[in-house]
Amino acid sequence: MLLGLAIFIIVGGAAYYFTQIQNRAIDTSNWPVYQNDEYAVYEIKHPEGAEVSEGAGGTRIDLPFEEETTLVEKYFQIGYTGQDSEAKCSSAHLGQVFASEMVSINGLEIHRETGAEEIPRAKFDYVGYTVGKDGLCYQMKFVLRSVTEGVSGEELEQFDKEQEMKFVEAMIQTFRFTN
Repeated sequence: MLLGLAIFIIVGGAAYYFTQIQNRAIDTSNWPVYQNDEYAVYEIKHPEGAEVSEGAGGTRIDLPFEEETTLVEKYFQIGYTGQDSEAKCSSAHLGQVFASEMVSINGLEIHRETGAEEIPRAKFDYVGYTVGKDGLCYQMKFVLRSVTEGVSGEELEQFDKEQEMKFVEAMIQTFRFTN
């Protein structure tokens, strides 16, 4: 009886501890800041180890991730296009959209959509954000690309999608216009 109670307490305590670790807020206070001043005039924080590249269509931030899981690519992309009005600002391609809502981030009303797309041997999970400002439509997309079949016969651990989604929510909370 006492042994059963001790096991229950240990297992319950371990489950509580790991739940608390996973539910911790992601600390972005020491993350580097990417700032785009040329046309877009915005900034967003990203974790150490991220690789930022700029192109004609906007900015891509390749994000670090745990290797030897089914996750093979993780990035955040920001683009902007001219629009006649902020009402015409629409989301980037997100495959099948599962949810669509308005969210408030740093005083901005931003349209948020989640979606996914599957192709042979791969799955893309998306979170897209759009907001219009000063005649420009800002389209932001967070992408998780995972494999659905083993690569070269390797046994890969399933990535933690819930934790990755917490990560993108922490990152988008740092987005702001600088003007």
